[in-house]
Formats: sequence, C-alpha cells, structure tokens
Amino acid sequence: MPRHRRPAAGLAGLWALAFAAVGLAQEPPDPLAGIQKGMRVEIRTTTNEVFRGEVKWVSGDRVKIDITYENKSLAGTLTFQRSQLRAVLALQSLSDREKERILREREETRARDLEEAEALRRDAEARKEAAAEEEPPAAGDAGAAKGGKMETRADREKRHREELLQKFPPSAGWSDARYAELMNRDLRDLDADEKEFRASYSEWAQAKKEGEREERRRLLEAYPVEKGWGPEKYDALRLQDTRFKKHGAPREPSVDPVTGRKRAGQNDTVPPLSADERRFVDRFDDWKVALSEATQDAEDRLAEQEAKKREASGPPGGAEQREPSPSKR
Repeated sequence: MPRHRRPAAGLAGLWALAFAAVGLAQEPPDPLAGIQKGMRVEIRTTTNEVFRGEVKWVSGDRVKIDITYENKSLAGTLTFQRSQLRAVLALQSLSDREKERILREREETRARDLEEAEALRRDAEARKEAAAEEEPPAAGDAGAAKGGKMETRADREKRHREELLQKFPPSAGWSDARYAELMNRDLRDLDADEKEFRASYSEWAQAKKEGEREERRRLLEAYPVEKGWGPEKYDALRLQDTRFKKHGAPREPSVDPVTGRKRAGQNDTVPPLSADERRFVDRFDDWKVALSEATQDAEDRLAEQEAKKREASGPPGGAEQREPSPSKR
C-alpha cells in the first residue's frame, strides 16, 4: 500500500505546479514596473490614446507626466491610474537644445494663433460696422422701408445677428459647449465655419438669447392669462392627466343598464389632454419665465412714461425755476 501512495503525492505536486504556472502566465505585466521620476515615457492607454512626457512622480497606482516638451500647443501635466494604462514605454530623453526649440516653436505657434484670431475678430467687426453704417435707401425706393418702416441701424445689427443664428443653428450642434471646445483647439485645426463661429460667438449668443425670448413671448400670446391660463390651470391639467393615465380610456357602456347609474371607477368625466393643453403643461416653466419677462417689460414701460411726464411737466409746483439774482452789497 505505501508503494502506491508516493506516486499519488508526486502527481498532486505536479498538478499544483502546473496550475501555478498557468496562473503566472495569465497575470498581466505591471505597466509601471521600472518607471522612475525623470524618465521620458510614452503612455498607451486602454482607450488606444498615446501620450508622451517626462515622469514627475510614480506613487502607488498612479503616474504623473509633464507634456510641456511634447506638444506645441498644450502645456501642463497629466495623471493616469494604473487601470487606464495598457503600456508605458521608456524613450530617449530630450536634450536641453531640443527643449529650447520646442518652447520656441510653441511661442511662435501661440503668436500666430493670437494674430489670426485678432484678424478674424477685426474682420467680423468690420463686417458688422459696414452693415450698420450702410446708407439707408431713398424714401422713394422700393426697398426703402421694411413693412412700412425705415430700417434703422439697430434693425440692421439685429438682422446681422439673426443671419448668424441661421448660419449656425443650435440644432446643428452650434452651442456654448461647442464654442468652449473650439477655444481649446489649435486655431489652425479649425475650418472656416468654426473660425467664424469662434470670432462671432458673442453676437451669436445674443441672437440665440433674443430668439429664445421671442419664442417665449409667442408662447405667452398663445396662452394668455386673461383666458384662464396660469398656475391653477396647470395644476388642474396635471391632475386631469394623472387621473386619465391611472384609469385609462373610457369604457363602454358607461351607464349600468339596470340601475341607470354611471359605473364606478370609469373616467368618463376625465378626457385626455388636448394638443394645446399638453403643450401648455410641457412648456409651463417657459410660460412662467415669459410671464415674468412681460410683467417686467410692462413695469419698465410704465416707469419710462412716468419719467417722461415728469420731464414734460417741469419742476414741481408748475413754476419755472430761475437763476438766483446776485445779492446786492
């Protein structure tokens, strides 16, 4: 019997060694192994991005690199978690002359970008001034008036902003976030539309704000307070919508054929919201803003009218104030 136990023990040991070897073979290598401060490295992430820089420090599961000498338009540091790393490769260090050249090229690139951005800004301002200072047509011309009213400089400036909004509609992805993203990119990497949007952003944003306010004004016109639209109407419609969704569509017959009474639990008196009512409920927050804006506009107009009346009526008491005569000695 002992003769048969020894081979079994030896076989078990061989299996243990085999499993250990398989486990070691499957364990991924440590990407930060051998990486030290001051080394120039290339980091390849698990999302297939590549970054180069000088290691500032390695601590636990994190590594921080300085990319100042690796990018002509960006400077600063990046920090990576070990879980983000697919590989970290050691590179040859940059000489002092190469670092000076990179810094010089970055300054030249930045100067060109600023110059081009300033040129775009001046061009946009020139186009705006040209449109604003355009000579109005003669009174007898067919296009002298727009809707029977002479187009003023303010009208032309507003028309220019509206044209910008039409050229860069928010529905096509032009937005505040897009502007911020363009500001963080190299100007030379932008196309003509992106450069124009970046240079004309302030006017575009004003046009967008004006358009949103005009849309809210039309919403208030469609649901005027004097016709019962308001917070109480909103609450009633919400309750009606909730009851309708809870009970579902009306069922037939709605009257008990024996007693002649309406069946309990049916929502015969709770119809679904109409299209107008649904729009009011969905846009109620915008409606409230529109009401607040309209109220403020009315107060501003009233204050302006009162100021004009006071100015026209002269000093209090109706008596004209005169300069005091010099006192006689």
